[in-house]
Amino acid sequence: MTNRAGVLSVLLVFLISGCSSFQDTYGRKPPQPAPEQQPGVEKPPRDESGVSRAPEAEQPAEQPRRSRPSVQIARAEPLPAANHFIQQARTASDQGNYSQALSLLERARRISPGAGEVYLEIAEVHMNMGDSDQARRFCDKAQSLSGDDAEFKARIRRVLNQLGSA
Repeated sequence: MTNRAGVLSVLLVFLISGCSSFQDTYGRKPPQPAPEQQPGVEKPPRDESGVSRAPEAEQPAEQPRRSRPSVQIARAEPLPAANHFIQQARTASDQGNYSQALSLLERARRISPGAGEVYLEIAEVHMNMGDSDQARRFCDKAQSLSGDDAEFKARIRRVLNQLGSA
């Protein structure tokens, strides 16, 4: 009987030590008691929900907002495949084949929908076709995608000026 009690006590020790290593292995820690308040340090008051609230007098003064530096927005350039279609569309437009030019520019637009260059090219084709309303619409879209590119904005203004005299 004594032998059995000794074996059981050894098993009990292994079982208890195995449980504590299981907790350490899986990152579970036993709950820690709340830290004692240090002498001379006051705890901030708590509201009904138990959230600490700092006294009003101790809140830092609000600092004035600083103006942010201006950010320059770059114009998105067409992808190389879109540039290929733009070049083909220019050739078709120069030959008076406006429907083919528009078809090629539509393909370029699907490849690079955020590139203002594509919309300006479409506007120029519509202008050459005599469709000034559509040309203005595509100039407006190109303008919205121009970013801070002054040279590109000047190109848009030239097309709009040509539309104004048409």
